[in-house]
Amino acid sequence: ALLAVEDSDFYHHHGISICGTIRAALQDLLHGSPGQGGSTLTQQLARQYFLTPEKTISRKIREAILAINIERHYSKDQILEMYSNKVCFGYGYYGVEASSRFYFNKKAKDLTIPEAALLAGLIQRPGYYAPISHPDRALARRNAVLLRMLQTKYLTRSQYEQYVHAPLGLSPGSAESESRAPYVTERIRMYCEEKYGEEALYEKGLQVYTTIDPALQAQAQRAVVDGLHSYTNRHGYKGPRRGNGAPPEYTGSEFEKDGRYWATVQSVSPGDVVARMGQTEVTLTPKNWPWAPQLVAGRTFREGDRILLHVTDPGPPPEFELDQEPRAQAALIA
Repeated sequence: ALLAVEDSDFYHHHGISICGTIRAALQDLLHGSPGQGGSTLTQQLARQYFLTPEKTISRKIREAILAINIERHYSKDQILEMYSNKVCFGYGYYGVEASSRFYFNKKAKDLTIPEAALLAGLIQRPGYYAPISHPDRALARRNAVLLRMLQTKYLTRSQYEQYVHAPLGLSPGSAESESRAPYVTERIRMYCEEKYGEEALYEKGLQVYTTIDPALQAQAQRAVVDGLHSYTNRHGYKGPRRGNGAPPEYTGSEFEKDGRYWATVQSVSPGDVVARMGQTEVTLTPKNWPWAPQLVAGRTFREGDRILLHVTDPGPPPEFELDQEPRAQAALIA
């Protein structure tokens, strides 16, 4: 997805694209000022590491020279990896791995094709296409990337028709789980964007220092979250989530101790329930909900329900308890 939309000839050029450069130069002449793209992925990497984003002829020349030198010293796969770790995907997240965890609550290797296309589409204008703030723009951009993948033969027509109708698939809880202090972080982001502008915030590598101690913040937030869940569970099970408002199923393959993940109910019998998270299947019996002794699986759950599971032992194999969202939410600011 990344190569299709940013540099489809990446594995065939030596740092610069002659056709792309000529096309960009003609557009610049027609418009009377430099501004058209045309940079290869290697040129973009050179600009991000060594140059400023100014749009001048001299900068483009230096960018091309640096790109050729980068290609001489690094393999294509190394360049692609460096670029993937350097580029901004919005909301202050840089790199494919961190952005994958932020948007989808999963590792980059577990992304689906539509999810990967969404991330690739954000690179051009991460603020404008921000999927949380502007889902319609993000969806249109993702579909444009999928179309480009079809045109460059990374997808077949049937795959394209399937993926273009897929939802964005964002994981609502991922942002909270990735940020040590999400409310403070967002307030700082808003302040910096207002004071310094979107380009400076997302592209110029600002270094922002706060008074938050990450380790203490993590312990404090964990204490609040565990306390809220414990309080809620003492008042009985509220029931599963179902319908269009249900959270998305967790499709990753790894589980953290005391983590909480949404699963989909596959089958129900009077005494137990079978649920799935991606490729992981879990069988739950009354021993998995000791805090709700009155709960009867056959009367409470039905196929397709979303249920929240708490990891008591990451395993392997992992062990879970039934959990539920707190009745009250709390924001802890250092």
